[in-house]
Amino acid sequence: MFKYEVPKGLGIDVDAQYSVRPVRNHSLTIGATTSRFQASRDIANDPPYVYDNTDNLWSVYVQDQVALLERRLLLTLSGRYDKWDTFEGEFTPRATANIDLYKKKLNLRFFVASSFR
Repeated sequence: MFKYEVPKGLGIDVDAQYSVRPVRNHSLTIGATTSRFQASRDIANDPPYVYDNTDNLWSVYVQDQVALLERRLLLTLSGRYDKWDTFEGEFTPRATANIDLYKKKLNLRFFVASSFR
């Protein structure tokens, strides 16, 4: 009989980003993230084995948002690269379209994305 718990954990996250409008109707955001996570896991009932784990994450991301039709249509393209110490790096792209149908009270949102866990 096994159990999986995280009885203690300590995490530190640092995120830095910069936003700029290089040309009209474009909003560009560039950033980086670093995280450190430490946890203890009790992975079995008898005897109580304890597994200690520490992992570090490094990420960079970029996003470009384009406003069209007097800001009634927002197109967003973005990408993120994540690298954990214990896993290979992973790139996750995303594309989004937000359409304002009625005075910001009714809108549609379409997106295509991938995720990394």
